[in-house]
Amino acid sequence: MKRFYRFIAILAWIGLLIIIFVSFGDRKNSFEPGSGLNSPQNLNNFPKITAPEAKVYSIDKNKSELIVRLYKKGIFSGFAHNHIVIAREFSGSVEFDEVDPAQFKIAIEVPANSITADLPEIRRKYGLEVLSQKDWIDINKTMRSSRQLNIEKYPIVKFSSGSLKRIQGKQFEITGEFSLHGITKLIAVPVKISVENGILKLQGEFSFLQSDYNITPFSGALGTVRNKDEALLKFDISAPNKNEK
Repeated sequence: MKRFYRFIAILAWIGLLIIIFVSFGDRKNSFEPGSGLNSPQNLNNFPKITAPEAKVYSIDKNKSELIVRLYKKGIFSGFAHNHIVIAREFSGSVEFDEVDPAQFKIAIEVPANSITADLPEIRRKYGLEVLSQKDWIDINKTMRSSRQLNIEKYPIVKFSSGSLKRIQGKQFEITGEFSLHGITKLIAVPVKISVENGILKLQGEFSFLQSDYNITPFSGALGTVRNKDEALLKFDISAPNKNEK
């Protein structure tokens, strides 16, 4: 009987040794290059986590507006007019991600020959009296001439930026390059940006001095009637997502 128990004990030890050998005996091979979950090959199979790409919006000029307000001054300014200038043609795009404003980009170009002053419907919209046809023709001729915008020499007005800082909620600040009359300056523009139903809205305004861009404000009657140097540019941009119909 003792021999029988001794035999059983020996078998048990042999079985235990076999289990240990099978489980751990080939352990070093499991860490060889190209094997196991930690191998480079298997790690490359895991999905990479990347930030979402900014959506691209194409500016719709028919649902957007770019205007410049010019104001009169001088001792006989009562006989003069405030002016409102509109860009009838412009194009551009906006890249924007609501979560990551750092991905922001904007580019807008305005053909200078599309810039028109004091259109009757625009003056009515902003509560200004409509000018006579003669005044309208004279004002636009002067504005486009070499004395002011010089549209033949400087055919494009543009703004571009890749910098956006959130102020609060939908309020942001864009820092970008504004090019007018052959001069480019870095400016900061406060804007409101919102997206609804795939349409991006970008609204804001900023003041600039015409003289900073080598433009001489209009002056007549020996300077007794003239425009202020400071002008106000206002924009209301509507841009649908390019990838949404």
